[in-house]
Amino acid sequence: QWQTAPPFQQRDNHCLLLLPCVSLRLQPTTVIMPEEVVDPMPRLRKECMETQCMTGKENYNACVDRITKNKFGDCEAWYHDWLKCADKCLAPKLFALTKE
Repeated sequence: QWQTAPPFQQRDNHCLLLLPCVSLRLQPTTVIMPEEVVDPMPRLRKECMETQCMTGKENYNACVDRITKNKFGDCEAWYHDWLKCADKCLAPKLFALTKE
C-alpha cells in the first residue's frame, strides 16, 4: 500500500518512503533526565582487559618491551588482539544492562 503512495504523503503523522515531510501538529518537547547517565562501557572494558584477557595483555606488554629495546616495529596486532578479547568479554555484560 505505501509503495503506491506519492512521495511526501503523510498518513497518521508518519512520513512514507522515508522522505522528509513536515507536520504542523508536532510540538517541541523537553526531556528532563532525573540523574546523570553514566556509560558503563569504559568501566566494563577495563575490568575485562585486566581480568579475563591477561594473556593478551602479557603478549602486548612483551611486544612493547621488544619494540622499546629494538627501536623499530609496532605492536598494533597484539593490541587489537587484546581489544578483541576485551570486547568479547564486554558484549554480554553490556547487553545484559540494556535489558533492564
